[in-house]
Amino acid sequence: MFEQHFANYLVEKQRISETQHALVTEQQTSARVKLGLIAVAERLLTHEQAERLNALQRQTDRRFGDLAVENGYLSADQVDKLLEMQGNPYLKLVQILTENEILTMEQIESFLRDYQLQHGFSHDDLQVLKSGNLELIIPLFVQTDQALATKYMSLAIRSVIRLINNQPLLGKMEKVTTYSFGNLAFQETTGDHDLWLGFGSKGDELTEIATPFAKEAFSKMDEDAFDSVCEFINCINGLFTTELSYHDVVLDMQPPLFAQNQSLSRANGFFIVPIELNGRQTDLIVGIDGKVEIN
Repeated sequence: MFEQHFANYLVEKQRISETQHALVTEQQTSARVKLGLIAVAERLLTHEQAERLNALQRQTDRRFGDLAVENGYLSADQVDKLLEMQGNPYLKLVQILTENEILTMEQIESFLRDYQLQHGFSHDDLQVLKSGNLELIIPLFVQTDQALATKYMSLAIRSVIRLINNQPLLGKMEKVTTYSFGNLAFQETTGDHDLWLGFGSKGDELTEIATPFAKEAFSKMDEDAFDSVCEFINCINGLFTTELSYHDVVLDMQPPLFAQNQSLSRANGFFIVPIELNGRQTDLIVGIDGKVEIN
């Protein structure tokens, strides 16, 4: 997830071209990160030390980790940790950029600092983003002063990743009082809390949810496509109400509904999280304890 954000940032800032971005995307699926690059990225080795070990590896046909331990550069525990990181998507991005001579490691680190400052992430936040751990990454994008809203949105996004698209691109969450839509599917949950969850889009972008969930191709938002999105929302709310029931929170799920070409309003506001799926934007919309009007 973060590697997509950072790659898009590099394009936006004209640090890499659209053609180079396409190359990165193509190679992401097959790239396997080399241990030496991870060690340098983690500041366990210098670039020169890694190159020295690479040269030894070519001469002896032995594993990089074994040579690093034997030559006193790394401990066995450090090598084990690096091996666990070989599938890390961010490190794959770094390797593709450096091996294709698009950017140097120093340039990447400089642009990463710029990204961190622009988006207001702390050092610890950045380490979480680079880790690829979705359970830790998602809360960074949906952090609010309402714990229930944060949990609700986090569960919805995890459901998108698990059931719809495992590589969504999350945008910055906003709290707004009105929202205009072309298509909207939503569900209310009432009881100890009044919860409202929906997915909206300007056009037919909701088909990016309807198609994978129903396992049926939709090119436009017809009644069957809306039924698919509504059922997906129903699954999210089923999981959330079950989770809350373990804490003696009683909720009743109302039938999911859909609407077109209208607007939402709520005096206390609701949360919007843009979610890009296959290059098309849908919006996750969540309201907590307050009536959402459709007009």
